[in-house]
Amino acid sequence: MQRRDLTASALKAQAYPVEKSKLSRSLARVASPLTGLCLLLLSGCGGDSAAKIVSSSSLAGTTAAGTFQESAFPLIGVWGSSGNDVFAVGVAGSILHYNGSVWSSMSSGTTSWLRGLWGSSGNDVFAVGTDGAILHYNGLAWSTMNSGTTRWLRGVWGTSGSDVFVVGQGGTILHWNGDAWSTMISGTSAYLLEVWGRSGSDVFAVGSEGTILHYDGNAWSPMVTGSKEVLLDVWGSTYGDMYAVGYAGTILHSKIRTGASPPPTGQLPVDLGSATNFAVLGASTVTNAGYAFINGDIGVWPGSGVTGFSSLVKVNGTIHAGDAAAQEAQASLTAAYNDAAGRTSGVVALPDSLTGRTLGPGLYRATDTLAIAKGLTLNAGGDPNAVFIFQVGTLLTASDQIILVNGAEAPNVFWQVGGSAVLEPGSEFKGTVMAADSITIRTSATLDGRALALNGAITLDNNTITWSPWSAMNTDKSKTLLGVWGTPGNEVFTVGYGGTIWYKANADNYWAPMNSGTDAYLLGVWGTSRSNVFAVGWRVEGGGTILHYDGSAWSKMASGTTGNLLSGAWGRSSAVRVTSPMARSLVPELPQEP
Repeated sequence: MQRRDLTASALKAQAYPVEKSKLSRSLARVASPLTGLCLLLLSGCGGDSAAKIVSSSSLAGTTAAGTFQESAFPLIGVWGSSGNDVFAVGVAGSILHYNGSVWSSMSSGTTSWLRGLWGSSGNDVFAVGTDGAILHYNGLAWSTMNSGTTRWLRGVWGTSGSDVFVVGQGGTILHWNGDAWSTMISGTSAYLLEVWGRSGSDVFAVGSEGTILHYDGNAWSPMVTGSKEVLLDVWGSTYGDMYAVGYAGTILHSKIRTGASPPPTGQLPVDLGSATNFAVLGASTVTNAGYAFINGDIGVWPGSGVTGFSSLVKVNGTIHAGDAAAQEAQASLTAAYNDAAGRTSGVVALPDSLTGRTLGPGLYRATDTLAIAKGLTLNAGGDPNAVFIFQVGTLLTASDQIILVNGAEAPNVFWQVGGSAVLEPGSEFKGTVMAADSITIRTSATLDGRALALNGAITLDNNTITWSPWSAMNTDKSKTLLGVWGTPGNEVFTVGYGGTIWYKANADNYWAPMNSGTDAYLLGVWGTSRSNVFAVGWRVEGGGTILHYDGSAWSKMASGTTGNLLSGAWGRSSAVRVTSPMARSLVPELPQEP
């Protein structure tokens, strides 16, 4: 079954009547219950038709523990307030609840398809879905809320019952303040598919065309991802690591720690604020000769000159020539520069030349000039949060390469230079360079990081600058990934098509496959710990699937229902709630939601 890309243009161009014959041919290859489900979505029927689908038969089977019963339709996500309080939602307003022993049906009062699910507690749960549907559960009953929109809603997350974010179709972002829902300005028309955050001022939304937005408590802004794949879910650890997953086995990883607590040991990363997305930021001018590939924004302020960016130059970002965004970025750069320059704790003195040296994480200072030749190795010692900060008095020059090993990453390397920086021809540099004066990157030199000048110019010459707060991790590109969740200790699970489950331990970047015991499309994952994880999904031959991981193996759970399409799930502590996907997002070759 081939994947169908979800670009914004494709989403807008898909016309239901045109796709119906193709849909029918596609559905002929899967179970008849799903046919009725997808045709329900395409024809816009509801009410009686929806009720007929809810009464569809379920599938049964056996496990080592005895007989189990599976839902007739797909499951997508999972959430809970504890292992004994789990909810699942789906087509025609179906909602299930798990009390630690059995799943049972709940009355929702709606026939809308429910997709996203989150709660601040088991008595304060939100579910979202088609036609602007938002439901709330108060511990006694579900009730419909006035969302103020008819657009399809896909994801929901919050910090409390009075600080909730919802995302969906056409760049829709809604916010609940405890009294009413209001529309937020997203700045995009991308289909937003999921939302997650660390706090009310540190929220992330993901969607079509590799879109990732960040909310800082004041406004939403786009992040440079370097990907055009559809991103379907996002999750991050309490401190540091963020993961976004999607089509073609995409796993994007970020170590940007906006709003997060410091690591238990070592240096705190330098917070670049509004300068974060800039790969190149100058004060007077930014000039280029020849070709260039720049992954990130380009800016200049208070000057406005940006020259030499012809058709030979590929910029995966936005050029800000003397505008407000560049001005704000320069203000953030000033604060970041002063932060890095003012650090003193644990500082290690450096000679004026680093030739063939290996250094561990920490704070280093060269009082005058610093030259890097014959290679410099930065060794994180297996710590994925390791930070390297270099303070250079007057001049930084590099004529060879910087090598990152044992978990060291360019976003965690910072160079604060009191004068100018020069990257010599052919050099391969790593990290963010913050220079008080100018930065010159000579012929064919490459920079995995940023070039940020406080008071001078940036000069480029046939260079590659590949800055992004997100980097791609190596995975099986044949599997679309639909859900991601991890423990506070950064042990991460991701699930997807064909029963795919991958697991990453907290201290490495290697994803190991797990035996799920199913070929189901696994659409969502959530848990309370490494030994209490739930995954939900849909079997190709028809029927929903709920899996549980006890720390040793995955096993099937009985859903206890005979006719619900489940799609998403949420939980907290040790309980779970599950919600329903839009069927066309389950079968990649079918048209997606409008």
